[in-house]
Amino acid sequence: MKLAFLTNIPAPYRVEQFSELSKIYDVHFICDSISEKNRQWKINPDEFPFSFAELSGGKVNYSYSLGKIGKEPRQFHFSWGSFHKLKEIRPDIIISCELGMRTLQSIFYCRLFKIPLCLFVEATLYTERNLPLYKRFIRKCLLKYSSHFFCPGEEGKKYLQSFGVSKESITPYLQGSISNKYLSEVDASVEKGENLRNALNLKEQIFLFVGAFSLRKGIHQYLSALACLPEEKLKKTSFLFVGGGELRQEMEEFASKHHHLSICLVDFVQQEEIYPYYALADFFVLPSLEDVWGFVNLEASVAGLPQLFSKYSGSSSDLSKWVENPQWIDPFDVASFSQKILSWIENPPPRLEFSIRQKLAEFYSAKSQANYIHSGLQKAQQKKIN
Repeated sequence: MKLAFLTNIPAPYRVEQFSELSKIYDVHFICDSISEKNRQWKINPDEFPFSFAELSGGKVNYSYSLGKIGKEPRQFHFSWGSFHKLKEIRPDIIISCELGMRTLQSIFYCRLFKIPLCLFVEATLYTERNLPLYKRFIRKCLLKYSSHFFCPGEEGKKYLQSFGVSKESITPYLQGSISNKYLSEVDASVEKGENLRNALNLKEQIFLFVGAFSLRKGIHQYLSALACLPEEKLKKTSFLFVGGGELRQEMEEFASKHHHLSICLVDFVQQEEIYPYYALADFFVLPSLEDVWGFVNLEASVAGLPQLFSKYSGSSSDLSKWVENPQWIDPFDVASFSQKILSWIENPPPRLEFSIRQKLAEFYSAKSQANYIHSGLQKAQQKKIN
């Protein structure tokens, strides 16, 4: 059976998942572009074990409003080639991501050839809180043509249900998966982590941040929280930031002005090189102010790192269930945020038990995620197409 999967760009953490899915379906991965302006990962489509096609189209840079957070530079991809590509492939079922032009073209194709359409909707009630009424109306119109829905976790599920989508028509599924070797690679990287600690001149206790140096990831709030920490409590603690983005220079200036804080900034690290950073860290902090589902939060959990869960990240609802005493933060409440960091400096929580890490790795493995997709597609095929 031919499965067409339409999205904006491929990502490294999706490859294993679709490799597993290709054992069940004849997978055709169709995207608008290989990458985006704000993505630095390396990916080689020639190595994909499934059919891959990049559509010709255009890109538009724009500023996306994050409400009181500010504005964030983003890139919009567009292509009118989806319908023609689908005609060429002749799929038996389609999964389309996002609620835009590619989904509209997918709807036309599925209506014309009477095949099921499934939608992957990556949104939460919080991330869509400022959505104009006309856009909500358009989305409601698009959603009614779908036979089944996929979304990342419980918060995504609540968003779809707000449109009247039934619980039975939704399959929670993460658009990505933990590599089969991830857990073992982190544990095998302890020595490399120690070498890295010495090379970066880091102290005994390390708080790790992995992600974009951007407003949306709560960089300003994190730095403000660090500035509130008493100097006498920081003799053995370092704060390691791995990533890149528009706020890097501002972060460097902050570090130079606050000499009592041991802050280290490391450029973006490819996925296969990230293991030692998780191995050397003691805690993970990503104070997102708006996130549908943070994949690095999953990586940190599987690595065993205790983390402060941001109330504004959709992944927090799912990953906190695996922790006995989850610690939540509202990054906008800087005083409370700073106090949580201080409490961990003074009373460090232990790493997650290996058995929990194993269960997490299995639950979010490529094979498991592919099975979730398969179960959702089976439900879609059982529905009558008018």
